[in-house]
Amino acid sequence: MKDRLRLPDDIRLACQTRISGDIKIRRLVVDDLDSQIIRDQLVSHDENSLGREKDIAVLFTDLANYTSFAESLPAYDVVHVLNRYYLTMNDIVTEHGGVISDVAGDGMLILFGACKKEDGLVMDAIHTVKAMHDKLNHFNQYLESMYGLSFGLRAGIHYGPAIIGHFSTGPMSKVTAIGDTVNFASRIEQANKKFGSQLLISESAYEHARKHVNTSGSHKSQLKGKTGIYTLHEVEI
Repeated sequence: MKDRLRLPDDIRLACQTRISGDIKIRRLVVDDLDSQIIRDQLVSHDENSLGREKDIAVLFTDLANYTSFAESLPAYDVVHVLNRYYLTMNDIVTEHGGVISDVAGDGMLILFGACKKEDGLVMDAIHTVKAMHDKLNHFNQYLESMYGLSFGLRAGIHYGPAIIGHFSTGPMSKVTAIGDTVNFASRIEQANKKFGSQLLISESAYEHARKHVNTSGSHKSQLKGKTGIYTLHEVEI
């Protein structure tokens, strides 16, 4: 039954329970909405439908010069350009084994290891940034011809544990990650503005990629919302 339901190793069926002493049992399914959610989880072929915790690589990207672009053009142009950007970059992300979990304005949250692949996640993220940077050069030709503007790319990568789940509001569903690893990656991306860099990775990410990447130095920095000083490695792209 456990195999048929594709339950993860840390889930045990109630029939495997051996009771010793007095216990109190509470139903996890208390109403129709709970039943609907669980039915959708069990029939889904998504390995993240029931939720799990695992080590992943988290990539945050951001566009330099986006704010001035968004403030100087009509809403239609801003939405059109962003949609063109997302569609262009999604092909690259998918090609390198990642999934775009969320977008906010010009920023993207990209996960590696949330679906299928387990190894080489940090290098997949780094290769994605390099490919995005190359593609952005062509994208900028379009922007220059249409608006006389161009974008730059900033990115931050962290490797660590996160809760992976398939979340749904009904009409919208997506795979996303929850935990400090995600917040950490976001802070690393933001640190690019401080150092004038394009790609920064955490110490844990660097440990998984140090044999395969060239770095142009490291930076010691505090990160917003974090205590202590962190070492960030600048990767050449």
